[in-house]
Amino acid sequence: MRKLIISWLLVVLSSATGFAQQRGTVEYIDANPYFGDIHLGDSITHNLKKLTLLEELGNGDFKCSVRETWKDQYKVGGVSPFSIYVSVKDYQIKNILVYFLNERKDLVNVIAQLFKDYGEREATKDGFNWYGENLAVMANFSEDLKTFYIAYISLK
Repeated sequence: MRKLIISWLLVVLSSATGFAQQRGTVEYIDANPYFGDIHLGDSITHNLKKLTLLEELGNGDFKCSVRETWKDQYKVGGVSPFSIYVSVKDYQIKNILVYFLNERKDLVNVIAQLFKDYGEREATKDGFNWYGENLAVMANFSEDLKTFYIAYISLK
């Protein structure tokens, strides 16, 4: 009986992992269109308690910032960003821009987590870029090299 139960569990676990998106694939990128608890394509009205309006651009377009960047859901590799900006078009979240201070010990953890989630990429002058069919994730240093940013961009 014990062997039967163990065999059954192995079959269930192997089939469940086959259906899950494997990290580092286009399917994984497209299946995770969010940062923390902010989802690309979501209505801004679902996120009003999390965001501060920075600029109203008209016709349902806004620029906002996330209020509580220190929360665990916004950490990447255990590192909290110092600011998070959200672009809204037609009342839907289209882009998320996350900034980290350029501190070597922290950035190693941030970049390692990006590689773990999206697959390894070589650094180029354009930074690190991962593309799905519906989502692009781009990471690079700012021009003044004081910050490192990650951009989550909706391609829809």
